[in-house]
Amino acid sequence: MGGRSEALESGGVAAHEVLARAHRGTRVMTARVAAMRVISVSANLLLVLLVTPRELGLLAVARGTFTLLQYAAELGVGKALLRRAAVPTREEYAALSGLQLAVGVVIVMAGLGWPPLVLGFGAIDRSFHLPMLGTVVTMLSLAWGTGARVRLERALAYERLAAVDVANVLMLNVGLVACAAFGVFVPGAFVVLGVSTVVSNLMLHHWAPGPAPTLAIAPLRGVMRDSGGFLVASSLMVAREQGTAVVVGLLFGLPTAGVYSFAERVAQVLNICFDGYKNAAIPAASRLAGEAAALRSLATRVLSGSIALVAPCTVLGVILLPAAAPWLPRWAPAIVLTQWYMLAFGLFGVMLATLDPISVARRGAVVAMWENGLALLAGWGAFALLAWLHSSRLEMAVVAMYVIPSLALVALTPAAIRPALEPGARRSLALSAGGLLIFLALRVAGAPVWSRVATAALLPALALGRTAWQVLQARR
Repeated sequence: MGGRSEALESGGVAAHEVLARAHRGTRVMTARVAAMRVISVSANLLLVLLVTPRELGLLAVARGTFTLLQYAAELGVGKALLRRAAVPTREEYAALSGLQLAVGVVIVMAGLGWPPLVLGFGAIDRSFHLPMLGTVVTMLSLAWGTGARVRLERALAYERLAAVDVANVLMLNVGLVACAAFGVFVPGAFVVLGVSTVVSNLMLHHWAPGPAPTLAIAPLRGVMRDSGGFLVASSLMVAREQGTAVVVGLLFGLPTAGVYSFAERVAQVLNICFDGYKNAAIPAASRLAGEAAALRSLATRVLSGSIALVAPCTVLGVILLPAAAPWLPRWAPAIVLTQWYMLAFGLFGVMLATLDPISVARRGAVVAMWENGLALLAGWGAFALLAWLHSSRLEMAVVAMYVIPSLALVALTPAAIRPALEPGARRSLALSAGGLLIFLALRVAGAPVWSRVATAALLPALALGRTAWQVLQARR
């Protein structure tokens, strides 16, 4: 990976160099997220015209199940190796690959004998057993991809990571749209999921090759013991992010899972605004754990840069969605849920993206455990309660899933490293809030949809324009 990357991975660089590399990485990772979201949004717009809520729900449950099983093959050991200060050894990388390969084989054999394991624990019909099992087999390629990703991330090789992720999203979305266009969406989705997984893992291994897999997993015992908190936190996070669609499918059925997936896909477009900041901050924060001033500076940059973009984009999304409803009649039940999802994910997601890296770096894995544990408990608990009450107000569970862990993370973050909000970000937030208040007032007054959109969108559009201009000026 080059001498400079190896030095960065080993930690032999000064704090100012890490901050500088993280700042450059923020631009790369933000561009990565933007490219991924443009691809995803374009594909999603086509998919909602070509498929039904039930078909999208099937994809969401299948993809969630596949990701959960992939994670079960290494239980967050890769994340633990990334977030600890010590540089992983070749023996640890080899053991990680061997662990994934061995557990992957066990999962495939178990799925062959007990179909519900690979069928969303019963949410997917048994007629899809063999296609889903074939997709699960492709996760064996993780043995060559996970360790390579850790090596690239520890070396702050943001450009190569971005290339892999964009290529993966492009393959996945183009493949899904093609399958839908040719009338083979359901069987084709399983093939596309598997092929994109194999290709992305091979790309990672090509750029950061490592030792061959070994079944001698003794080197990982210390990692699991010392990083037990990270393993638990990672497990909770993956369960929440990938398992929620499975839970919704089990509790409410595949059509409702499709509605939830629609809302999640639209709302997560907002990742463009802050995911790049977080991905650049995680490896940088782990190297700045002992320097409170540097952590606060890093967090201030993440918060201010994120909020200046996400606040107007969130409000514009909420305002524009009702105007799109007449063109998407089969997705009308998803409009209100999507509006609430955007507000919760956009505004409180920024808090999580800002505080998670610095709080974990300062106080350890207990912060991540609380954050992800509360999100899982609040979200899944609320979904179960709604199902028991025979209520379809899924937005209540979504809001709980983001608000509760955000408030807890604020309380857990030491005051010395809490970020400040820069003046430009405060102005963007104020203008966006003004636009949302105007939208709500016009809605209460019964104004026509297009009148509400045209009037209320002015302030957040102005805020977004100011931010874009400032970014362009800063790069000159």
